[in-house]
Amino acid sequence: MSQPITYRDHAARCHAEAAEATLDNVRERCLRAEAAWLQMADRDESIARARANRAGGDVTVGGVTVTAKEAAEDLASLTEVSLGDAA
Repeated sequence: MSQPITYRDHAARCHAEAAEATLDNVRERCLRAEAAWLQMADRDESIARARANRAGGDVTVGGVTVTAKEAAEDLASLTEVSLGDAA
């Protein structure tokens, strides 16, 4: 489960490149890439939490251990947000 760390490392690199960019289009491209890397990390962590919830055990994601209870609470909050957005 080291992918979220890798995704976040890529995002940090893109953020640094955006800060150093002198051209607007390059800065915007770097910021879009940063957002994409962060979204991939979040998605990967969400999947790991769902797996921990289904298995009823703990899982370590990005160096942080998530218990099954925490995973269930996270999934419940995600479901509430998704349902709220649909209305």
